[in-house]
Amino acid sequence: MNININTIAMKQCNINSNVIFIFLFIVYLSVPIHSFGQKMKHGIEYKFDIKSYIQAKKVVWYGWDFSKSRMFDINKIQDAGLIKEKFIPAISERLNKRITPDEIHRKIDKEVETDLLSIQNLYSTINYKDYITQKDYVFPIDSIKSHVKNYKLPQQDGVGFVIIIELMHKTDRSDRFVTGYVTFFDIKTKELLWVTKMKGLPGSKYGFAMYWIEGIKELYEYFMGHYYSKAIRHATT
Repeated sequence: MNININTIAMKQCNINSNVIFIFLFIVYLSVPIHSFGQKMKHGIEYKFDIKSYIQAKKVVWYGWDFSKSRMFDINKIQDAGLIKEKFIPAISERLNKRITPDEIHRKIDKEVETDLLSIQNLYSTINYKDYITQKDYVFPIDSIKSHVKNYKLPQQDGVGFVIIIELMHKTDRSDRFVTGYVTFFDIKTKELLWVTKMKGLPGSKYGFAMYWIEGIKELYEYFMGHYYSKAIRHATT
């Protein structure tokens, strides 16, 4: 029996090429998905009555609501009480210095009234024993609706603006993010007008507070830079 060495070599080459192609294809599928899962910052929008928001001349900025948030970081289980009592108010305070009413006014082109006590102080209701979670945590949109309904506010009407933090997630340097809801609501009825769930990437600043501040600030800025104007234009055309 005659054996064609060239034919065998070509077949072996084709087999090796197929194996390499399959391997690279699997790598292509797996690596970007993990990477994008961490880095993608696009939002999920819920537009209930955005035109009522657009028609408003003024908003009341209530700041940052951590009262329903959780932290996924098993290395911080023993520090949950300290995080609640010290770091969450410190994070809010520093964010308030960086994202001011004037800065918000420039972004949304509306008069901005400020009330940083009525909602931000709800962090004191956190049960620190449950604050550090060892599994993924989701605070869904229906829970946002009922949560906002329970706000006790001195203002009687107008549009409220608050950012409700959902999860601060850190397992290692390649899997870290913050999620939260950028929320506009009717103060009188407590009905949601426009909500966007956003994601930010923390981690290049030193110190526990600055680490998470960076992610939350990015969450806010990405919404203002990529969603706000587009949603307004789309609703008015």
